[in-house]
Amino acid sequence: MWKEEISLYKSALAFVRHYNFKESRNKHECEVLALSLDEMVKERIPMSSLSFEIQLRRLLGVRWADEFKEWHCAEALAWKSTTGVQNRNLLRAILKDSKLLAEIKKPPKTTTAAQSFKKAGRGGGRNAGRGGRGGGRNAGRGGDKPSSSGAAASS
Repeated sequence: MWKEEISLYKSALAFVRHYNFKESRNKHECEVLALSLDEMVKERIPMSSLSFEIQLRRLLGVRWADEFKEWHCAEALAWKSTTGVQNRNLLRAILKDSKLLAEIKKPPKTTTAAQSFKKAGRGGGRNAGRGGRGGGRNAGRGGDKPSSSGAAASS
């Protein structure tokens, strides 16, 4: 999991600081875990170490729980000493699913008809969204004809 998630940032602390946490308590816990993991790497403690695995799982779990406001990701990643070694492929699948969940929860990048209309430069006034014409009862009647003075043609 280190290779897939943390190594891109060169250190666990950089990984943590790259993310804007919603809860300061979660940020604090992740920073402490990250410092510990970085020291373990510096001391050449094998990443296959059980201690390394437990801390890495907690770091990733808290980080995703903060992002998604759902602690089931953290609980699914957590080391359970009674269950023995947990299948890493299953853990990777959980992480992938949590990322997909995040994409689904993001609001769609669509605009309303009024916003599209405004961007096209045809709206904005009191009557925006109603054809873009304003000015009262007689607005638009005969207004599309070129003026006889030629002033409109000089643009």
